[in-house]
Amino acid sequence: MSETLFMDSIIRPNRSLSAHGRRKLILAFAGLSLIPAAIFMRAGAVPVLIYIAMVVAVVAALRLSARRGETHERVRVSARRIAVSRHAPGEETLVWESATAFTRVTMIDEEFGPGVLKLELSGREIQIARELSRPERLAFARHLKLAMSRATASGA
Repeated sequence: MSETLFMDSIIRPNRSLSAHGRRKLILAFAGLSLIPAAIFMRAGAVPVLIYIAMVVAVVAALRLSARRGETHERVRVSARRIAVSRHAPGEETLVWESATAFTRVTMIDEEFGPGVLKLELSGREIQIARELSRPERLAFARHLKLAMSRATASGA
């Protein structure tokens, strides 16, 4: 029998560029960069190879950023436990598991910083929701505390 979940949240990094948009940007950047490179290469300017290598490096950086955008964190709250797992393409790692009734949620709210949201139990702690902005993190902390109190009150 499966547990009743009082919260099942997936936290993804914010990405302003979709996969389709990223593809268009890479093609436009590479295309526009290769035109002057071809002209200078034809004129005998060999250092243009360094320029082409820089174009390749930018494309690689965009791909790496996109791969990081595919990662996410999942927070699940049931009456019995809180589980936090981190997901990367092709893998899932459980990084935290604790009893709901004894786990404490701590929000260190910095007025001019992003703040830190942590789960704590018996001297152990883990920072969660790192990808969220300060207002999102504050709202997430409220929802998490509410889910934990409902889970504990259910007594399941």
